[in-house]
Amino acid sequence: MAWDVAFSPDGRWLVTESSGRVELWDVEMWRKKSSIRSRGQAQVIAFSPDGRLIGWGADDRIFAWDYARRRIRKFDNRFSMGAFAFSPDGRLMASPTVGREINLFNLEDKRPSGHLKCSKD
Repeated sequence: MAWDVAFSPDGRWLVTESSGRVELWDVEMWRKKSSIRSRGQAQVIAFSPDGRLIGWGADDRIFAWDYARRRIRKFDNRFSMGAFAFSPDGRLMASPTVGREINLFNLEDKRPSGHLKCSKD
């Protein structure tokens, strides 16, 4: 069963999460180009704005996969429920965590870069 799908910004690729794997498909040929273990059931999957990274959240982690270089970045994010968003420039990922906090992760230096606290209202 496929849990989530997303097209790349240029429409060339489709990414799916199914049966514990994130799979990258060439839309023109409808062939699988690459795949990687999702390390849990992905709740949300998306391409970065530049199409270079595929992000997903699974369990208490979020992931950013550079599929061309075959590198993966993972960040612990307790209670995130897999939700995340890429910044418009593709340099950060934001993901909610316990309570009213949003964690920010820097994708260039692979480190947490801070957090925001939302209001109660």
